Amino acid sequence: MSVRVMTAVWDLRLQPSQKLVLLKLADCANDDGRNAYPSVGLLSDACTMSRRTVQRVLADLVDTGHLVVDVEA
Repeated sequence: MSVRVMTAVWDLRLQPSQKLVLLKLADCANDDGRNAYPSVGLLSDACTMSRRTVQRVLADLVDTGHLVVDVEA
């Protein structure tokens, strides 16, 4: 859990669903905000959202630049 990243998320002006998902991702990340690999199912359960809603929120966070997905080859 990264308190540093979670603190930064609290300061962002986001929709509630975006903030909640981003906070859970920060909870799974290390202190530099990397290595967060929770499944959509885990995010869905933790945020009490449907899997589809979580997928949409993740896509929105990527589109706005708040989340970067690093896909290794």
